[in-house]
This record gives sequence, structure tokens and C-alpha cells, in this order.
Amino acid sequence: MAARRIDTFDVLKGIGILLMIVGHSTGKIPYLRDFIFSFHMPLFFLVTGYFFKPAGFKDLLVKNSKRLLIPYLFTALLIMVHMLIYAWCQHRDVWDVLLIRLRATLLGSGAPRVFGMGPAIGALWFLCAMFWSYLWLNVALRTRFPFLFCMLLAAISFGLHKVVFLPLSFQPGLSGTLFLYVGYQIRQLGLLDAARIHSWNLPSFLRNKWAWVAVLFALWFTAFQRGKLEMSCDFYKLWYFDMIGAVAGCWFVYLLAGYVDRVWPRVKRVLRFFGRYSLVVLCFHQYETSNIPWHHLVVSSWGDYRLPMLWAWKIAFAVLMVQLVLHVPFLRRIFQIR
Repeated sequence: MAARRIDTFDVLKGIGILLMIVGHSTGKIPYLRDFIFSFHMPLFFLVTGYFFKPAGFKDLLVKNSKRLLIPYLFTALLIMVHMLIYAWCQHRDVWDVLLIRLRATLLGSGAPRVFGMGPAIGALWFLCAMFWSYLWLNVALRTRFPFLFCMLLAAISFGLHKVVFLPLSFQPGLSGTLFLYVGYQIRQLGLLDAARIHSWNLPSFLRNKWAWVAVLFALWFTAFQRGKLEMSCDFYKLWYFDMIGAVAGCWFVYLLAGYVDRVWPRVKRVLRFFGRYSLVVLCFHQYETSNIPWHHLVVSSWGDYRLPMLWAWKIAFAVLMVQLVLHVPFLRRIFQIR
């Protein structure tokens, strides 16, 4: 049971990280980007919260600096060096490029439209936000009312939207803490353990699985249609309702991951690979998004096949980079791969 549960979560993360790649290149396909964004990054916060263990502040600070901030800085530096070399070759102002990239790294924003501040650091915002969320959840669990504390942090992030955007994605880290806490409570309450739930003395209408499916689908679909969620720039159109919808959407992806785990062994192996090395995929996805001119490889004359081919190129690049990291000891240390 334990091994299967770990496999299921790896598959779940694999689905999430591949959706991230697709979600950043959706072209003109209606609603695809909003559909993916409605749950794909909250999914990683929920999974991380599920495995969260309270620790001493110093230990948590050191551990997550190594696990999150070092890959963040390494990738930001890699992108910067590439851009500086390109600028030098093109006889552009190298110092201007350097200052822009330093500003992007310090801000840590996932979207350039945040108060007109650009350029964005892109998908790397997640690492900074997760760093803060870890610390805040550790504080929350030491309070008398951790849920209310996390709700308050999310409310602060809602209130600060369009007022200020603090460095290193501090605000997405505030709202992300609530997702972490929900994931943590899902494990504490055993909400993914069917046998444990059946042992509870619940009214009959709460035991109906299909009723729960209908309710959760209605919550997610309503949030997707009426709201809008972009964690990267800390935007929740419907505030807490968007967060509830995201959790509901993640539950359906979890069901899909469990089905793949049980029924499709070959697909499971592929998704487990991407899930296990999702951090590496995220970092090098941002590198290729920032620096590789895919439009030279994927031309518009390919018509309807253009986007699938673009996704295939990006996923192939991610696989190549994972293999590189696995075979280079320095990179293994950067990404904490044992």
C-alpha cells in the first residue's frame, strides 16, 4: 500500500509537470491555458503539504534553501549567462541585460504583467513561493488555530494584489501556505484512505461517492468558468472560491493518477519519471523557454500539428536535461538527487 501510494503521487506530479509545459504554450486553443492553470500549480502545493513534517526553524530554513533556493539561483544564473553571451554576440548593451536579469531574479515574479515589472523569472517563481510557504506552514502549525492563520495569510495576499509585489514571490507564498495546509490535513485526516473513511460514523448521504464527485466537479467547474486563478502573480478572481475549485480539480487529477497507477503500467513508468524529477524539468523548462528559439524548429506552416510538435520538442528537451543532471555529479548536488 505504501509503495503504491508513493507511485501514485509520482504519477500525479508527472501529470502536473507535463501540464505545466503544455500550459505555457497553448497558442490559440480556447480555454486550454485557463483550464490547466485552474489547478496545476496548486497541485504541487497540495502534494508537498501532504508530505510536510514540522521541524525546527533553523533546520527547515537550511534544508529548503538547499532544496529550493539553490536550484532557483542556479537556473536564474544559467539563463542570465546565456543571455549575456547572446547579447555580446549581437553587440547589444551587456550591462543593460545584466541589470534586467538581476532585477528579474530578485523580484521572482512568474508574470511580466505584475505592475508592469519585467521581465519575469517565469516558472521559477514556484521555488521561491514554496520556500516561503514551508516556513509559514511551520509557524502556522505552532499556533492554536492553524487553519485560521493560513486563511489570514491568504487574505493578506489577496489584499496586497495590485498594491505591491514583494521580492522573491513572497505573496504567492502566503496564499500557497493555505494549499500546503490543506494537503497536510488531507494526510492527517486520512481523506485518501477509503478504509479509514468507511470506519467513520457518517450520515448515509455523506457516504455516497457519486454525490461527492458531483459536488466537487460542480465546485471546480464553477471556479473554472466564473473565476480565474494564476498563482504566479498571486491572482484569485474569486478569492477562496478559486482555491476551493483548485483543490476539487486536483482531486480529479489524483483519481486519474491512481487509475494510471493500477491499469497502465507503461504510462505509469513515463509519468513516474517526470514526477520524480519534476524539479529538474521545471528549471530546465524555464531555461529553454527563455533561451531556445523554438519558432525556428516549429514553423507555422505545420498548421494544426504545430503545438503538439512544440510540446514534443520541449518534453524531449526536458528528458535530455534530466539525463544530463543524473550523470553530472555537480548537477546532482544542485538538485539534491542522491
